[in-house]
Amino acid sequence: MLKKTVKIALISTLATCVIYAGEANSTAAKDSNKTAKADNSAIVAAGKMLEDMGVENAYKKMIDTAVKVLVTREPKLKKIEGKIKAFYVKYTGWKALKPKISKIYAANYTTDELKKLDEFYKTPIGQKVLKLQPKIGLQIQRLSLEEISKHSDELNNLIKKTLENKKSKKSAKQEHKKEQKK
Repeated sequence: MLKKTVKIALISTLATCVIYAGEANSTAAKDSNKTAKADNSAIVAAGKMLEDMGVENAYKKMIDTAVKVLVTREPKLKKIEGKIKAFYVKYTGWKALKPKISKIYAANYTTDELKKLDEFYKTPIGQKVLKLQPKIGLQIQRLSLEEISKHSDELNNLIKKTLENKKSKKSAKQEHKKEQKK
């Protein structure tokens, strides 16, 4: 069962990575430089916007859900559920990530833009966006997982074939080296 849980987690991670990989690769270097140069007033504005958006509560719910799903899939983990939750809180909880997330926003928006976004999220349509975005994101993630699951045999064959080819090439090189030494 644990292997299946790990496999599902890996497929989920792969799906998420595939979705965002193209965009991330094209902007990663620029973004890391921008994040390092983020304006302090923008960081403060981003933090305020995120607080006003209720992101802290969303992170608490996200962690609770992640732990619940993990324990449901692998009941043996129930004994250490508290430790698992503490681990998630330590590394992905709001207190751990707020400064970093604020810097990311500050690197991509000006202080004025962040203040305008904060005001937008206080409007009825902004509240609707906040309410629906997690649901929409989950639907997109499920769609990606469904598509990958439909073709998991193809992916497994691709991986298997690639690994077998690498082993064959490595063996051939080793044989060639042995022949040359003789």
